[in-house]
Amino acid sequence: MNDSEAPFNLLMDAYHTLLRTVREEQPQAVVILQAMITVDRKKASSEWYFAIDNLKMIDGAIRDFADGKQVLYIDANTHFADEEGYLPDGKAWDGCHFDIAGYQEWAQWILDNAKTLNVSFG
Repeated sequence: MNDSEAPFNLLMDAYHTLLRTVREEQPQAVVILQAMITVDRKKASSEWYFAIDNLKMIDGAIRDFADGKQVLYIDANTHFADEEGYLPDGKAWDGCHFDIAGYQEWAQWILDNAKTLNVSFG
C-alpha cells in the first residue's frame, strides 16, 4: 500500500527483484504473496493511488508472480472487503490501517489460509 503511488512498472520491477532475491537466497522456501488489504470508500476517493481499480491492478500483477508451487498467492480481501471491494466503515482507523483487533483477525486469517495451502509456520 505504501508504494501504490509509484509508477506501476517501477513498482513491479522492484517486486520482481525482491522476489528473485528471496528465491536465490532461500531456494527451498515457499513464498506466500498476499494482495494488499483494500481501503474504505473515503480513503479510495482521497487519492488516485488508493482507488480500487489501481489497487486491483497492482494485486493482479502480484498474483501473476505466483507459480502455485514455490510462490503462492492469497487474497485477504475475500474475507475483509465488501461486495464492491471496499473495507467496511470502521474496519480501519484511517481507512487503510487496522486497529489491534483487525490485525489479530488478519493474522488469524493468514494462519488459517496457510493451512489450506499446506504451509507450516514452524
